[in-house]
Amino acid sequence: SQQKHIEISFDVNTNEPIFNETNFNNMIQLTPMPRFFNVESPPYWETPQKLIIIIDLPEDQELVTNSFNDGSAFVKLPTDEDRLIEMKRLVKGMFSFRLGDIGKNLRLKLWQNENVLLAETPSFVIKDCDGTGNEVVLHRLEVPSSDSNGEVSTVINPTPFWDPKGVWAMTGQKEALIPTKSLPANGEGSFSLSFWIYVVDSPNSLYRPLFYKGTGELDRTPSAWLNAESMNVLLRSSMGTEFPDLGADSTLHVKVKQWTHLTFTFLNASHQQTDKPFSYGFFVDGVHDLTIGYPSPVLANDGALLIGKDPTRQGPRMLLAHPKIWSGALSHSQVTHEYTTSKKIFTMTSPPSSPSSSSSIHACLSVTTPVDSQDQDEGESAFFGNPLESEATASKATLKWGIRVLEHVTTRKANKALLMRSNYWKSGKDDKDSQALLGTTSYQEEEGEDRRCQEEEEENKEEDEGDLQLSRSASEVHWQNAMESACDDYHVRLSAFESAAKLGHPKAAAATGNLYLFGEERIEGYAQHCSSRNGAPSSFSSEQNTARGLLYLKIAAALGDAASARRYAFLTLAGVGAFAFDQDMVDDVADQDEADQGIALETMDTSSALSYGGKYHGNSRLTVCIPKVGSGAFDTSLCGNTRSGVLPSGGITNDQPKTTKKSSTTLQGIGLLHTAAVMGDIEATLALAHRYQRGLGVEQSSEMSAYYMSIVSSATSAQYHATGRQPSNEMNRLRDGDDVADMQGGEDNEKLSQLVTQAENGDVPSMNSLAALLYWGHRGFARDQTRALELWDAVAIRGDELASLDPHPFETTNSRVAAAGMWLKGEGAEANHSRAVELYEKAAADGSVAALNGLGYAFFYGNHLPQDLPRALGYFSEAASMKTEGDSLFNTGFCYANGLGTEVDLVKATQYYEQAAYSFGHFDAIFDLGHRHLNGQMPDLPRDVNQALRFLTPSATGGDWGLRVREGFDAYIAGHHQRAFLLYSEASEMGYEIAQSNAAYLLDRKMVSGSLLLSAGSSPVREDDMTLWALHFHQRAAEQDNAESFVAIGNAYFYGKGVDQASAHDSKPNYEAALWWYSRAANAGVASGAYNLGYMYECGLGADISLERAERQYRRAAQLLAEEASKKGGSVGEWFTQILFWLSVTGLHLKRFLRAYHLQWLVPQGLFGVRGGID
Repeated sequence: SQQKHIEISFDVNTNEPIFNETNFNNMIQLTPMPRFFNVESPPYWETPQKLIIIIDLPEDQELVTNSFNDGSAFVKLPTDEDRLIEMKRLVKGMFSFRLGDIGKNLRLKLWQNENVLLAETPSFVIKDCDGTGNEVVLHRLEVPSSDSNGEVSTVINPTPFWDPKGVWAMTGQKEALIPTKSLPANGEGSFSLSFWIYVVDSPNSLYRPLFYKGTGELDRTPSAWLNAESMNVLLRSSMGTEFPDLGADSTLHVKVKQWTHLTFTFLNASHQQTDKPFSYGFFVDGVHDLTIGYPSPVLANDGALLIGKDPTRQGPRMLLAHPKIWSGALSHSQVTHEYTTSKKIFTMTSPPSSPSSSSSIHACLSVTTPVDSQDQDEGESAFFGNPLESEATASKATLKWGIRVLEHVTTRKANKALLMRSNYWKSGKDDKDSQALLGTTSYQEEEGEDRRCQEEEEENKEEDEGDLQLSRSASEVHWQNAMESACDDYHVRLSAFESAAKLGHPKAAAATGNLYLFGEERIEGYAQHCSSRNGAPSSFSSEQNTARGLLYLKIAAALGDAASARRYAFLTLAGVGAFAFDQDMVDDVADQDEADQGIALETMDTSSALSYGGKYHGNSRLTVCIPKVGSGAFDTSLCGNTRSGVLPSGGITNDQPKTTKKSSTTLQGIGLLHTAAVMGDIEATLALAHRYQRGLGVEQSSEMSAYYMSIVSSATSAQYHATGRQPSNEMNRLRDGDDVADMQGGEDNEKLSQLVTQAENGDVPSMNSLAALLYWGHRGFARDQTRALELWDAVAIRGDELASLDPHPFETTNSRVAAAGMWLKGEGAEANHSRAVELYEKAAADGSVAALNGLGYAFFYGNHLPQDLPRALGYFSEAASMKTEGDSLFNTGFCYANGLGTEVDLVKATQYYEQAAYSFGHFDAIFDLGHRHLNGQMPDLPRDVNQALRFLTPSATGGDWGLRVREGFDAYIAGHHQRAFLLYSEASEMGYEIAQSNAAYLLDRKMVSGSLLLSAGSSPVREDDMTLWALHFHQRAAEQDNAESFVAIGNAYFYGKGVDQASAHDSKPNYEAALWWYSRAANAGVASGAYNLGYMYECGLGADISLERAERQYRRAAQLLAEEASKKGGSVGEWFTQILFWLSVTGLHLKRFLRAYHLQWLVPQGLFGVRGGID
């Protein structure tokens, strides 16, 4: 290396700033610094105009000096306010002026020479700083500059102003909203917008907005739509009354089902003397299409930027990847650079070896485009079929991928109604056709289709369309037959649905997959259909065939069934069927089809068949990669040639996993979640929100997460306000020592049956309790609001009859309020507002705060009482002042927020909302606060997506998709542990911590068969591998602060159970990590964590020996266990554990005594402790 002195000279005196890491990095951007260097000592000022930097330069680097051409300049204002700050060198970039004249009126002007004023700021006054030393940008001056090609650009900083990583799956019904105050120059200056899009649908005679900035139909500067009749783009800006709307249509077009890069630039040069002060540019895949020059000023607006929708029109269904906004108008060369740089992500032939800033894009590519057409048979998709390609109808691509995978190549002679011409698909002449169907990442100009392929396409088009029609007709007939078998025996239903599934019916494939996995159909509307036929639910089967079930879900997904795409993703991401489909299952499908259909099958070899899942089989051995804990999936294809672990199937093998360019399980699953979300699947949308929030398999992006959470929370809000459908999700945690089945199972439970009997005999407390259970459908009761209303109304009537003699006045008042609310909303019976008001008035007279709120509600809507908003607000405010329930607090805030019965006061509204949210968990308050933070509508606060997520997350998870946790619990108490685990796995993917914890509980206690992890016919899974599977869920639960999972992960580190190790079976203990996790558990109040921590201090594992700390933790553990035992009434096991704890304390005292006499060798380490403690 060589030591160099760098001298930086300034034309004027500086204020000699002290350099910290941040401003030093800004400074070196000014200089011709070499790329790699080490700073020997802090920079120092030799004079106010000369800065000295000493660097250690590598031998192979040369120091070349030249003039500054980019970065920031720090200058000191002259004392003479009228003098110019002369910049003798031409400097292009951003200038930061540090102004210290407090209290003076100042104005900044930028002159090209003495006669040409380029820009100026309004006058401003500098106020005293708060002492933090933070720099504040007061004003930005934008001046058009030219790049090396002479093209106009106003982008000063090449770093995007806004750059959320990730992919939006947009249905067209929900926009991504960026408030105008969160845009460059508050949305009034120059800016650029770019993104990649994958549009699902062809033109549909409707204008579909790509983005929109404005507040109304004639206030949209700038905006863009897809043409109603083509995929060209309409660019528009508002001009005022003379020219209300002016723009142009693009020449280049957006591709359908292909990734396209779009860039929009908007230049505001109104401060210059030019004939076209505003211009609007458009680029497609880096190619300049057009620039619109506006001869007169366009109308600015303070409306938000809406992406994917406008105020009156739905947008296209699309995947929109990596949106970016720049402060300033990009030049052509800058657009080209952005395109070519980002294009590399879309043309990678294999997924990255580790999570990256482009993981979400690779996930979407794994299901929408071929990964490597040369390396795959016939250019197949990594998923074998694009769900977005074949939604609604069975297309040629659907039949190609779906049925081909199911039957593993059927000949042309088999059944024309079943398949397209398989010899056509096998001919190798359909590469271009398959690319057109599935979508490619081609970035060249479209070439003419191969003539030979085109001629064959035209020759067989009519015949193929006939085949398709026959196939659809046949599958529909079989589907109707399957529906006729509703409520029959499980095997009868399975056979009927499977027949329809093999003919390409998506819902039949979904039902078949669910029957094999869950023992029931789980398709929308099926339960109601079954009940309408014979009034009884369909029979449930505990039989399972994981591999076959997943295969049918995969086919249903390829046929465009969104729920199946989501369910397949959920289960595989959770590790279900992680190690592929075996040969026995493939042969079984073929044998059954030959017998049932009379079809001659040509079965693919094992390696080819299994390659669809990206998994690896040998003839008698199974080699897999052990996933890293918390990676988001049991993923074999990310391992490459490095074997992380081996699972036996007929013996242990040392074979390495076969290298592949196919998509990983994680990326494929996440890609399917995006496609399901595009098709409107809310549960997939919630899963994406959770993954983006925590960076699970995708880039961590609060912006992306908040967008998805806002969609789901809006769906939850719709449920909350649908009569009789308000969700209430039960979260039952599985724990040892708890009788979780107690008071569960509805009337089948002995204690609950007694409650029903007591209620029927007129016991008022029992009537109230039973009514609440029936209203919500809790503890295994079916939701029955008619019966609930009858019970509450009966209690109210009885109270009227008894009057002052009523022995249960409190119960009566509560029943009056509950019944009044149901009569008011029409729950359980037709709405009766007069009866509701009558009950509210009686309850209010008894001092009910909730009744005051109810009366306010009645005056607010005026359905029985005259509408009187001020009086309604009076009731709301009176009830809110008691601060005993959330409804009145929210209603008061709502009135202030919208000026109903009072003046608008957003500050007061926010205070009421926050109190309702924080004190009572009020859904509407939480929902409103989340969207206000997201949309920048909080008074005196900027837009804050992280704060928005604090409210959007609980409001999103409040929907009835949370019932999956209860369904899992019902399966558990019924003894169906496999089914319970699958349901918990689904809920886990949606971010429910209790589901993650319960799934881990089942795996820890070996209640789940290894057949779920492997597949039918495979040998049992080793215990260590089931531990790894459990750790997958423990890690997810620990990320959400589940304290029991802290202990489980600590135990894994203590025993060396494969956490962060190269192999699951040969890992070593990591006592330091174990100590850290046990400490977290102890601090969270977990007795076993405190005990294990004490043991480690006693034995000096992961820390120095400290008998004092050990005793403190042992005592804390005993105290925590005693508190827990007292809550439950105690048990023999818990009291015995306490005895062990106190024996440990006694052992410590004995050690101290012996140590005092140097006899500690008589007592071995941990004599009274249990290694690793308790779980």
